Amino acid sequence: MSGLGAPDERPTVRVRVGETSLLLDASGAAVDPATGRVFVADLHLGKGATLRTAGLPIPPGTSRGTMDHVARLADLPGVDVREVWVLGDLIHTASGLDAPLVAEVAAWIEGLPGGRLHLVRGNHDLGAGRLPPEWALEQHDEPHRLGGLDLAHIPPHPEDAPPTTGILAGHLHPMVRPGRGRTRAPRTSAFVGWGGPSDHPAVLVLPAQGRMVDGAVVGGRPGLHAWACGDGGVVALPPGCW
Repeated sequence: MSGLGAPDERPTVRVRVGETSLLLDASGAAVDPATGRVFVADLHLGKGATLRTAGLPIPPGTSRGTMDHVARLADLPGVDVREVWVLGDLIHTASGLDAPLVAEVAAWIEGLPGGRLHLVRGNHDLGAGRLPPEWALEQHDEPHRLGGLDLAHIPPHPEDAPPTTGILAGHLHPMVRPGRGRTRAPRTSAFVGWGGPSDHPAVLVLPAQGRMVDGAVVGGRPGLHAWACGDGGVVALPPGCW
């Protein structure tokens, strides 16, 4: 997926969602340095296998690439990462979870900080039924209150009244095309927020992590804010420039 890079010394952007100060990383993760929590969304593990069973020529290893990308977040500079939270759609479908992938995911979770993974169940997770018991998961229904945040998979609509508590969500797989007119750049993954000023949105939607996830380009309009993920770090996009 375009725009998501590995964690390193590239610039991050700090925003406040509700009363929680978060760093937006070019990896597509939102990080709470005070608690060591890393939030990601929409891994859709097993999607490649699901598509292969439908006859599409998808190469193997896409889920492994997604897991490796998330595992590297444990080495974010200057952050003592203690927990990883997935804001929905850890998996794509139950049919994509063959025995080798189930074992691979179990080992991956064991290697994460704390040896566990927190999952706010998304629509794909719920549609899959019971997830493999081999996985060390702490599962939560949405919205799940965590400190001063509500964690969700599906965000409220931008035209709804702003929530009184900050919301982190996924589901939309947001991407943007920075620039104007003919000078617009190729689409890139992005954080999108609304319900407040750009440094203090009430709602923040994270980009998708999955290597096989199709992104949805979000057009700029009044009240929306976007932060593009790229090789140079996270860039706040001015109004009218996306």
